[in-house]
Amino acid sequence: MFGFFHKFTLICSASLVVLSTGLAADANLNALLRNSPFGSSASGPNDKSNAPLEFRGVMVEGDTYYFSVFAAADSRSEWLRLNEDSAKKYVIKGYDPTRQVLTVDNQGQLLTLPLIAGKGGASAPNTALPQTAPRPAVANPTTPQTVTPPNDAERLNKIAEEIKRRRALRQQAISGK
Repeated sequence: MFGFFHKFTLICSASLVVLSTGLAADANLNALLRNSPFGSSASGPNDKSNAPLEFRGVMVEGDTYYFSVFAAADSRSEWLRLNEDSAKKYVIKGYDPTRQVLTVDNQGQLLTLPLIAGKGGASAPNTALPQTAPRPAVANPTTPQTVTPPNDAERLNKIAEEIKRRRALRQQAISGK
């Protein structure tokens, strides 16, 4: 049987082994981050451009434009609106939709960033705002279709009658107990 002292020394030595392998694993992971077996990222050390920021996308919701800006320093993107402060200390000052160019104030330095095309071989982005056309309703013959009365007042009266009927049934159930 092991005594308390023997168990304690076993636990301490095991934790030292785990700690030392953990430090070696951290060194290996850092080496992997610098030299990835999957190839370099778009802003890796082999990248030809040294631009601190890249304009990677634009999205329109209502009248508000959102822009995706990639910061090469920490390999992160964020979506921002015009004149919205970034966590990385830059502000989007303007956007030209015809040329697809973003103007960014990066800590006092004015940068002009063109939209970077995606790697998926996509076609040139559309400069016009997206238009949505109303789609005609397609009836599915397997599902029952509800017929709505042409008169809204008639429809509302039917709903009110159904509510009254259900309330009466509920009152009968309560009083019948």
